[in-house]
Amino acid sequence: MSNDSKKPVSPVAGDRPQLPSEAAAVASEQPCPECGEGVRTGMVRCWNCGAFLRPEIAEKYAEMQAKPPQVILSELPEGEAVSMGDIDDDDDEGGYVLSVPKAEPKAEAAAPVKHETSGSGDKPASSSRSASAGNDDGESHSVSTGGDVLLQVAMREEAEQKKRRKERGISLRGGARTPGGFVIYCPYGCRMEVKDSHRGMTGRCPKCRAPFLVPIDPPDYDYKERASAQAAEEAATSPTGVWTPWLQDLHLHQVAPEKLKLKPGSLEKDFSTIDVGFSAEGMLLLSLAPKKSGGLFGGGGGDKAKVEARQAVFNYLKEGKAAKDAPGSDVRLYNAEELATIRVAQPTANPAESMFAGVPVFGEKRIALQLPHREGLAPQFLSFSLSGFRKFADALESALAGLRLTAPGVPATDEFFEHKCHYLDIPIHALQHVEWYQADPDCKVELAGWKCAACGLTISEEGRKKENIGGKGGKAIAKAKCPKCSNKFGEQPLYTLASKLAQSSIGDGATSG
Repeated sequence: MSNDSKKPVSPVAGDRPQLPSEAAAVASEQPCPECGEGVRTGMVRCWNCGAFLRPEIAEKYAEMQAKPPQVILSELPEGEAVSMGDIDDDDDEGGYVLSVPKAEPKAEAAAPVKHETSGSGDKPASSSRSASAGNDDGESHSVSTGGDVLLQVAMREEAEQKKRRKERGISLRGGARTPGGFVIYCPYGCRMEVKDSHRGMTGRCPKCRAPFLVPIDPPDYDYKERASAQAAEEAATSPTGVWTPWLQDLHLHQVAPEKLKLKPGSLEKDFSTIDVGFSAEGMLLLSLAPKKSGGLFGGGGGDKAKVEARQAVFNYLKEGKAAKDAPGSDVRLYNAEELATIRVAQPTANPAESMFAGVPVFGEKRIALQLPHREGLAPQFLSFSLSGFRKFADALESALAGLRLTAPGVPATDEFFEHKCHYLDIPIHALQHVEWYQADPDCKVELAGWKCAACGLTISEEGRKKENIGGKGGKAIAKAKCPKCSNKFGEQPLYTLASKLAQSSIGDGATSG
C-alpha cells in the first residue's frame, strides 16, 4: 500500500462528492477561539487545547477556582480526644505529611440508644451516637465521623502553619533549612548545605566524591551592613563624629554683581577661609575666624585663635549636638535637595551662560562652584585648585551617594600618555592636562623626558643626561640634533607626577607600549 493511501481524507475535499454525514458534521462545528481547531457545537472545552468555548463559562470556572468551597467542621463529640499525630519534617519540598492516627481499641459494649419522646409523637427528640461501626439509623461509621477527621486535618494544618511562621523568622538563605547555612551544588549537580564558616574552603561531595569549592562572599554581599558598620567606626574615631570628611580652609567668595570687574583673577584674593563638613544630613559650612576691617572680607584671627575655634567646633559635633547651632561666626547647613543645585561657575562650556562671560575671575586654572542661594545673601562661590576640587567632589559623593561634580575641561582623574625612552629601556608616563597640575601648589610635577617636534621620538630625562643631549640641564635641547631624523629636536618637555617618576628607573627594567 502506498503512503498516499494512509493520508486522512479531508471532509471538504473537492475531488469527490461530500457525504451527507460529513456535511452535517462540518456544519455543526465551530472554530476554537484559541487554537482554531474545529470543535462540535455545544462542547464546553476544546478537545485540542482545552480552552473554554464560551467566555461566561470561563469566567465562572475562574471564579470557582479563586474561591474554593469552605470545609464545614462538625463539633467534637464529648469524651473523644483528638491526636495531632506527627509531622514529617524531612520533605525536600518544604511540605508536610499527615500521619494516620493509631486506632484505639473500642469498647466491647455500648450504652443502648435511648429515645426521648414527646408527649404527642413517637419521633425521637434527640439521640446519642455510639462509638461502634454503625448506629440505629444504619449510618456508616465513616459518614458519622467524617467531621472529626476533617477537624483533625484542620488542626494539623494550623499547627504546620505556626511552625512555618516560626521558621520564617530565622535568617535562612539559598533554600537552606538551618540558620547560618546556604545551599551549593557540586560540579555534577549534587545539592548540599554548607555554613558561612566554610566559605573559601574546599571539600568533597558526599554523594559523587567530586571536589568542590565553597564560594566566598560576592563583592556586593551585605554591602549596606558593611557600609553602615564602617560609617559607625569612622564616626567613633573621627574628631567631628558623623561629620566626616572634614575639609579645612576652603576659599569662600562673596560676589557683589554691582562691584564685579570682569578681569582674570579679579576675585582670586577676595575670599574668607571656611571649614566644610559632610554627613548624611548634608553639608555644614562654618566660618571660624571673626571678620576684620579691610578688603571685601578682611583677614581672620590668628592661627592660634582659629585652631582653638576649630577644636571647640569638633568637641561640639563629637557630642552629637545639632549642627546648625555649632559655634562659629557663620554657620550654614545645606540639605541634599539644596546641594543638588550646586553648579560649576568656572570653567564653563558656554561663556554666554556664565555671569562672568567665561573670564577666569577666580584665577587661571581654578575651579569655582556656586553655592545654593540663600535669602538675603549675595551670590556665594567656593574656589579650588585641581586637587582641592577633587577632594570636595569625593567628599560630596561619599556623603550623598549619586551626586558627582564634574567641570568641563578639568581632568577628573590622572591620565597619562605612555612612551618609551629611545636610549634606556624604561617607560615615560607623560601627564595629560599638565597645565592644571602646574597651577596647583599641592601637586608635585617633575620633568620626565622630551619629545622630538619633527618625528615624535621620545627620550627620558635620565637618558638625555646620560647621552649629554642639549647640554647641562637641557637648556640647548631645542637646537640639538635628533638621533633618529637628524632635525632639530625642538622644545617639547614631558612632565609626570613624582610618584610616577619613581616607577620609571633603569633598575626596574620595565617597558611600555
